[in-house]
Amino acid sequence: MNSRERILAALNLKIPDRVPYFESAIESEILLEVCGRGDLNEKEISKLFHRDHITWWIFPAPFVERKKVSNRDFFVNGLIKNDEDLKLLDQMQYYVSTNEGIKLMEISDPNNKKIYEWAAKFIEDKEEFAATAMTCLGIDPTINSMGLEGFSYLLYDNPNLIEKVLDKYVEFNAVVVENLCKIGFDFIWAGDDIAFNSGPFFSPKIFRELVIPKLKVVTDKINIPWIFHSDGNLMPILDDLLSLGMNAIHPIDPNCMDIEEVKRKYGNKVCIVGNINMNNLRIGTPKQVEQEVKEKIEKIGPGGGYIVSSGNSLINGLNPENVKRMTEAIIKYGKYKSNGNLVYYQN
Repeated sequence: MNSRERILAALNLKIPDRVPYFESAIESEILLEVCGRGDLNEKEISKLFHRDHITWWIFPAPFVERKKVSNRDFFVNGLIKNDEDLKLLDQMQYYVSTNEGIKLMEISDPNNKKIYEWAAKFIEDKEEFAATAMTCLGIDPTINSMGLEGFSYLLYDNPNLIEKVLDKYVEFNAVVVENLCKIGFDFIWAGDDIAFNSGPFFSPKIFRELVIPKLKVVTDKINIPWIFHSDGNLMPILDDLLSLGMNAIHPIDPNCMDIEEVKRKYGNKVCIVGNINMNNLRIGTPKQVEQEVKEKIEKIGPGGGYIVSSGNSLINGLNPENVKRMTEAIIKYGKYKSNGNLVYYQN
């Protein structure tokens, strides 16, 4: 199998030749430390890290105040607090993969032809890799644009305002994903953080009655395989979440979710994507990382429907030797026999 065939087999709960590797993002310092360059293109990154896909981005920038800490932006305050602030949504901004890299652009029309020309060019050059479009459904930028505290109060004080903001994002994103599905992407990754380690941002009832119907406006337009991403503990709402029809869940946050439990309860319904511990990648030893990869493949991989990834993404600050050992261990331990069992390479 080539990379595209491998990752699509797993997303469709079939058995590939080996367990695939997915990574939503690999930041520049990791690239620089591993190979001496921080400006690799997507295909170069995937070849270097044995990753089975390449990524193209169109992701909304929320309306927030930002604070820079250690060269990383953090959201500190949402800017939409009342109905008057809704005018901000007339100036939607998206991070878009262009021919010159990812750019922040103001986009008023989700059918903007230039965007899809860039996307089509990206797909044309994908070679053997699975081409993924990275976007969101809409609840993530809604929460961030209001601030989590403001969003929480508004759930009770003015839920109609939340619906107006969420409607704007889901209506826009529904057009975007429909267009992306038409031009040849192999799968979509939709990232919407909706949970703390302790549990979801909202009750199952609110999620079921307010959020799910809105998100379905987008998911009903997706007719290719897709992955849903959220950090945190999704277990209290996972049954409702799966009603959206995704092919896979990522990253099964290892800090608060039991990947074996998820595989046992839902592995016949959805592909499991995850969940090598970020703390292990940061402060563990290469031997510990290799052992974790081996154990995850051994426990979750049999029968197919498993894709290895980090517990989030390969952010700056991780130990590059641990990152290298993780990607090497996937190749070393991940090969399938025809009956769906795994064959482990020996040193």
